[in-house]
Amino acid sequence: MLSEQNNLIKMSTVIFKIAEQVNNCGIYAEVKLSCISDHHINKVELNLADDTECWRVPILFGIKYFLEHSSKNVGLKIDVHYVYSNEVDTNSLVVSYAIIKAIVKAVGIELINDVYFERQSKSFVFPK
Repeated sequence: MLSEQNNLIKMSTVIFKIAEQVNNCGIYAEVKLSCISDHHINKVELNLADDTECWRVPILFGIKYFLEHSSKNVGLKIDVHYVYSNEVDTNSLVVSYAIIKAIVKAVGIELINDVYFERQSKSFVFPK
């Protein structure tokens, strides 16, 4: 979790994984990121590991969704270390979902409208 002691903000590193099997449909992604939230800045600094570049668009969507639905107004510094995927079971929605959940876990700030996976319909829900 984020900790601030003597004005020192520590980066939190987390792993978030979703691995679901619904009938013959697999859902999979695992992300590792390090993140700092800071209410003194109003910007995002993003560093992607070379092998995560192909997931840039869903990563950016996940970050934007977090910022728009966060219960606090913060800036972020995020280092994405890896995105593990499966050719069949991973798509952009799964990666965006995993990024959002990892940021929430890293900074300890809840979303006003949380994203969730609707198992029965095999759908990811991103409330407005």
